[in-house]
Amino acid sequence: MHLSGSWYALSCFAFVVATLSLLTAGFVFLSVLGKLSPLLQDTHDEIQDLGDIAANTVGYASDAMDIVELRVSETLAQVETGAKTATNKVLGVGTALAGVYLASRFFGILRGAVKHRSKPKPFWRKLF
Repeated sequence: MHLSGSWYALSCFAFVVATLSLLTAGFVFLSVLGKLSPLLQDTHDEIQDLGDIAANTVGYASDAMDIVELRVSETLAQVETGAKTATNKVLGVGTALAGVYLASRFFGILRGAVKHRSKPKPFWRKLF
């Protein structure tokens, strides 16, 4: 089987068009990659900076929580001290009130005993 010359010419033309298309696509690809590479590097750097900022923010939040924990502990210690002081004062007042109550009861009993003490009868009444 013998191929005609037009077939060879058509094949050569297709080969040249395909080669030119491939070279053009490669050039366009490298051009787009050249323009995207700095953008990708900038994006990478910004993401890295964002990660550093997030780490610093977490560190600051941790420090703030430590300060809050310290202040809450100090406040609770002061409240505990104040509660103990108040308890002691209330117990002192309660003891004083109990003493006053007991003294009033004691004097009340004494006064009742003095009121109800029988008067000595006169001598002449004892005879009859």
